[in-house]
Amino acid sequence: MVAATQSRWGIIRSGHGFRCPRRIATFLACALASVFVSRADVVFSSSFESCNGSGWNGALGSVSYSATGCQDGPCCGQQTISQGANQASVFWYKALDQNFSQIVLKASWKFPTGFTFGTDSGAAFKALILETSTGRNRMFVNFNTASDHAAHVVALVEGPNAKFLGYNQGGGPEPLLNADGQWHTVQVEWTRTVGVDAGHVRLWFDGNLHLDSPITTCNDEYGACPSFGEFKAGAYQNWTALQTQSFFLDNVSVSTTGGGAAPPNVSGVRRTDVVP
Repeated sequence: MVAATQSRWGIIRSGHGFRCPRRIATFLACALASVFVSRADVVFSSSFESCNGSGWNGALGSVSYSATGCQDGPCCGQQTISQGANQASVFWYKALDQNFSQIVLKASWKFPTGFTFGTDSGAAFKALILETSTGRNRMFVNFNTASDHAAHVVALVEGPNAKFLGYNQGGGPEPLLNADGQWHTVQVEWTRTVGVDAGHVRLWFDGNLHLDSPITTCNDEYGACPSFGEFKAGAYQNWTALQTQSFFLDNVSVSTTGGGAAPPNVSGVRRTDVVP
């Protein structure tokens, strides 16, 4: 790091609190350092580049690594749910043990053609889970099966005022995740504040904003938002698997902002509540 000392060349203050000398070579080094600080909002990321679980604390269930057809880089994660499994957990997990007023999750999935998300209305495929230190106000991204048997991408905060957001039984504004053998990206941003509908959630699917709504994010008995425990990416399914099937995961990240520019907004964004 460049020392912020006065010289005959003078000093410049960057937008991130750095004081950079005007000497050209030294200023460039300092400016680069300030850019790295601006990217420090990324708390954790994994694209399985090492073809293993490096960076994660561990895994549950049948996980492996694929070197073909990945979204980015040489490898991606592969998770398998076995036929007959009921309430199966197939996850990579990472300990966060921190508290954030805003948190952003982003991940990409590929489901092969013919993959079945569930045969009954209400079947839940929990894809991203944020555990909390108190066990209250956990946060989810689900791929839920409705009466049309499609996979509806929804956001949910668990608690006394829990609601599925962007989801109703007959379809609606929520994005549908197809088992089409293509990569699809979900990004969800939670702003956390204690109180009914005092928080906020935004959810993007493949770069398009589908949900932008108030939500109850924290309703804790201690009067504060609980810190986060583990972050899990993969699948918890609440139905009995009719066949053995695998899916793929890549480019997972946790950040305290969007990790850069937010995806573009789209028209027609609205909220649909279903109390579970």
